[in-house]
Amino acid sequence: MMKKISVAIHSKANSTAIDLQAGNGPLYMDTKWPWQYLWLFMTNDSNKIRILEITFANIALSRHQSSVCKIMARQCKMLDVIIKYAISLQHILR
Repeated sequence: MMKKISVAIHSKANSTAIDLQAGNGPLYMDTKWPWQYLWLFMTNDSNKIRILEITFANIALSRHQSSVCKIMARQCKMLDVIIKYAISLQHILR
């Protein structure tokens, strides 16, 4: 990746007549540390995005789980009412 970007920069500089050997050009174009820093910077940003995605997924999952719990609680209440009604009918029919 580093070599691809370097080649692209060199070709763009050649087509636009920019001198990469002037000033700090050799420092940035001939050493590896700027590229390694950029790679680490990009990796860090992508990791931050992954963490945000996981956080949002966890929030959505917890909302889903809470709604499922509410539905189950509602069904349990309805089942309790049905059982109490069945018991009262059983006492009446005896």
